[in-house]
Amino acid sequence: MSNMFVRIDTEKAIADIEARLGTLYEKAPDVMRRSLNDTAKKTGRELAKLAQERYQIKTIKFAKEFKYTYASKSRLEAVLTSSGEMLAASKFKISPTKPSTSKEGSPPVKLAVLASESPKTITNSHGLTAFLAEFQSGHLAVVQRKPYGSRTEYTERGWQDRQQRNHVFKELTGKLDKTRIREFYGPSVPIMLRETGIAERFIETTEPKIHQYLTAAITTHINRELYFAEKK
Repeated sequence: MSNMFVRIDTEKAIADIEARLGTLYEKAPDVMRRSLNDTAKKTGRELAKLAQERYQIKTIKFAKEFKYTYASKSRLEAVLTSSGEMLAASKFKISPTKPSTSKEGSPPVKLAVLASESPKTITNSHGLTAFLAEFQSGHLAVVQRKPYGSRTEYTERGWQDRQQRNHVFKELTGKLDKTRIREFYGPSVPIMLRETGIAERFIETTEPKIHQYLTAAITTHINRELYFAEKK
């Protein structure tokens, strides 16, 4: 994504906007700024639609993963960037979509990341299933209890201590220590864009339309300025 640019002749565009605004020509830079920002947001949504051809993720959730550096009147450039962080599994297709409030506990959650997949229950080698949980921060997560832990997470001494704590907990309660959990994640936005050819599809299908998006946005904001000027 970092190598994809769409160049706009802003000087020519502003000259055209000034001519269409007439006596309101001083508002041309602001019209250009808002039009560029609207175009950036629409481009993010269009990329999300392309992603949905391969992944089961909602447009709004995908588009929100972009960082938008919006244009200003002094800097007429809008930029979309995406981080390399893996997306929480809860952003993909899950069922149920809300944590259970039942005293009987949370039901197993079914998850599907790829569009070609049907939602499936996540079960580990000990028969523990993943479920949906809401953290104190409000973050929704697909998690699974880790009563046994993983040897690779510890040093030799740490692993011995973990096993001892597990043994003591079970001796005292007769149960496994289920206070530890792990969260599941899906691919990051850059990986989705790179591995599915979305970047190439974007150049073929969406990039040529960006100028159309910008032209439509400019017209909308010019009409808005003219409308409110008449109302004064």
